Amino acid sequence: MANQVIQPVRADQALTSQATQVVPNARGRAFLVNANQAQRNNDVVNGTFLVYNVYVSILFNTGAYMSFVCFDFEPMLSSSRSKLERSFTVEVANGKPILIDSVIHGCTLDLNDYDLSIDLIPMKLESFDIIVGMDWLAQHHAEVVCFENYIRIPLDYDRILHIFGEKPSRGL
Repeated sequence: MANQVIQPVRADQALTSQATQVVPNARGRAFLVNANQAQRNNDVVNGTFLVYNVYVSILFNTGAYMSFVCFDFEPMLSSSRSKLERSFTVEVANGKPILIDSVIHGCTLDLNDYDLSIDLIPMKLESFDIIVGMDWLAQHHAEVVCFENYIRIPLDYDRILHIFGEKPSRGL
């Protein structure tokens, strides 16, 4: 089944991870991508990572301005939803708008034994449990190394975190 990957029409109209305000009439678009397509796409990195001691399928997507969590995984998060001051809509590939009216602040991604905070917007997702968007990637000064399918995140004390994505299998 395909997955909804979010890309807003105008980045200045989308939710920021630091605030719970959204500019009125903000709209986004969603494209359909599944795990196999993501492995072949140089704009994204996907893999299985720990979130609250549960392995989840995560898509790191430079085309998504915000970060999302699927409804099915939401109960496993230790944080609860907060209502947005103003809701906004996301348009999926079939043209149908989806109303976004809440966010879950302060969730934790465990990436190679580093706990990193992320704000997630609950939404129906089919192929991934979490989509990490540009809000989080920019906040952490992440660099996507497309050719080698990994993300580089600078940490304190000149350390660098490398997040390697899954690569498509080549068969026997």
